[in-house]
Amino acid sequence: MEILYIDKKSGEYKLKITNSDDLWHLSHMIEEGDLLTKKDTRTTTIKSGQDIKKGEKETMVLTIQVEKIKFEKELRVSGEIVEGPDNISFAHHTFRLEPGDSFTVKKTEWKKYQVERLEKAKQKKPLLLVCVLDRDQADIASVTESGIEPLMTLYPEEQEDRNPFYKEITEVLESKDFERIIIAGPGFEKENLYKYLKEHSKLAGKIVVEQASHTGSSGIEEVLKRTENKIITDTRVSKESKYIDEFLKRIKTDGLVTYGQKEVEKAIEAGAVDTLLISVDKIRSFEELMNKTEEMKGKVVIINSDHSMGEQFQKIGGIGAFLRYKMEYK
Repeated sequence: MEILYIDKKSGEYKLKITNSDDLWHLSHMIEEGDLLTKKDTRTTTIKSGQDIKKGEKETMVLTIQVEKIKFEKELRVSGEIVEGPDNISFAHHTFRLEPGDSFTVKKTEWKKYQVERLEKAKQKKPLLLVCVLDRDQADIASVTESGIEPLMTLYPEEQEDRNPFYKEITEVLESKDFERIIIAGPGFEKENLYKYLKEHSKLAGKIVVEQASHTGSSGIEEVLKRTENKIITDTRVSKESKYIDEFLKRIKTDGLVTYGQKEVEKAIEAGAVDTLLISVDKIRSFEELMNKTEEMKGKVVIINSDHSMGEQFQKIGGIGAFLRYKMEYK
């Protein structure tokens, strides 16, 4: 989760959802009576004398006073519209919150545990590292919660032997801790740098090569507009796949793991669960177990089913856990 803006005096937080785990946190943080503001689509009305007709669907900013929260594959928040255009056709509205959405939530009073949950979900690690280059320069920037942060510009000392230039770029990229790195630019320099990285660095598996018309800030902004959401999604899929890969390995080796509703429930009650894995399709069925896990200082990870490892996890029940210690089942 990204915290985009805070006004503690008015109790207003502007947030951006980055993954499905954020929806779980928000379902416990948003409550009845809160004011939630978001850009959404609604049907307008057209008044002609005494007649009122439905108009076209338009994008508008609406504020609702929350009456109902429902969390399954998406987070649905419903309530009475308290702010919005005069030409909307209904008094109530439902926001469907998904990864990538930004919205504002305002509370009369933020409880301590709600702020702590928000901080727990906050995305602290920079999302992406971007290197845009051509024959004459390489511009490197990071994508953080607050936007694009330029880091440095590098220039080659000579044009013929490119290896020293590629080596300098590689050393900078290796000094940063990012899950994904975008290399982009006009011409063939991006491919040449990628080839060098494959031969001289372990970063190749993190690299995404993209086209950009320019270097500098305009080139960085260009490539991010086209690829940021896709790469963030790919990063989420990679993270979830690693959890399931480790989960399956532990099953094969009789490691610290359990699965199946009864077995997991027993482990949670015993305080043995370190990390609970739940398929997004099973959230409604196992919400009580998710709450209990957090009460017992365990971590909850939601696994989506839009990738092969997520589908595999769903087929074996959609619930499993990494354990703190071995459990005996009788």
